[in-house]
Amino acid sequence: MYFILYSLGVATKPVPFYVAVDIVAMTIEDKELKTVVVHRQSAKSGVLALPGGIVKPNESLRQAAMRELFEETGIKVEADQLHQGRAFGDPDRDPRGRYVTIAYVALLPIIDAISAGSDAATAELVPVQRILSGRLRLEFDHNKIVRAAYKKAIRLIEDTPAATSFCSRKGFSLSELRNVYETILGWEIDPANFRRKVAETKGLVDFVEPGSVAPSGGTRGRPSDMYKRGKASELDPPMWFRGPSDKSRAS
Repeated sequence: MYFILYSLGVATKPVPFYVAVDIVAMTIEDKELKTVVVHRQSAKSGVLALPGGIVKPNESLRQAAMRELFEETGIKVEADQLHQGRAFGDPDRDPRGRYVTIAYVALLPIIDAISAGSDAATAELVPVQRILSGRLRLEFDHNKIVRAAYKKAIRLIEDTPAATSFCSRKGFSLSELRNVYETILGWEIDPANFRRKVAETKGLVDFVEPGSVAPSGGTRGRPSDMYKRGKASELDPPMWFRGPSDKSRAS
């Protein structure tokens, strides 16, 4: 999809103006936050990028994000797993032309198989921290997009039940949910404090049943109680935790 831009009051040559989407698909693997990147067949050797592409005339932005993610990585997502983020449209952000891209964040419990397709030569999971630190440079302004997506992910898990998106829809323990917060925020949370905050936050989780599965790792003891995502769209109070250098929020 593209628009033709004209300067107001001045006759100029029409400029193609493309609308695109880029997807930051995040998951937690081995207690590390990771995202999917691709190597485009048209890109320089070794240069990775976020999956994405141009929006077709007959589809919504969300539909385009779902399609592009599947075409380039083989990952299927539901509409409610995609969260719209910022728009990026600096004139020089893409040397191929004037592209305005809408970023989407997908929070996924697990990514089993990734299969490159469409114009992607390869697709893989990489640690988000490698991108945030600048140790891994992505194509165009995709590092900036990932930084914005990471900040959005933090806001989502603080203000909504989105942290449960990283957990199995069949059910999860509070320790599994706590691991999500610790992995994304980057610090450990006292288990008792976490359990108290979950109990005080209506709509974050719903109790499913008493422990019915063996604890992970083969350890002995009472199986964990199981929970599922709650029905709240916004959390009150938010799930805020005080980190090592954060003095502004109560623990």
